Amino acid sequence: MWNGHIHSYERTWRVLGGQAVESGGPFYMITGGGGGGLETPAPTRPFFQNNVRRGHHYVMVHINGGTLEMKAFTLDDRLFDYHKIKK
Repeated sequence: MWNGHIHSYERTWRVLGGQAVESGGPFYMITGGGGGGLETPAPTRPFFQNNVRRGHHYVMVHINGGTLEMKAFTLDDRLFDYHKIKK
């Protein structure tokens, strides 16, 4: 699930039944660094947060058959997050 309300980047671990799991649950993303003022993440992180970043960014998603690849980049094209899902 993607969301862009908060002006930062966040991706969770997979979450199932209130626990972080390696497989079987969804993960959530906030990709709100495309413009405007940025927000600073909290000093402590909840159990479900995997990757948090402050800074303008963009995300590219490629779907090929049953494979989804997501790549998040800084504005100077440096990759800072990658996630792959095979269905």
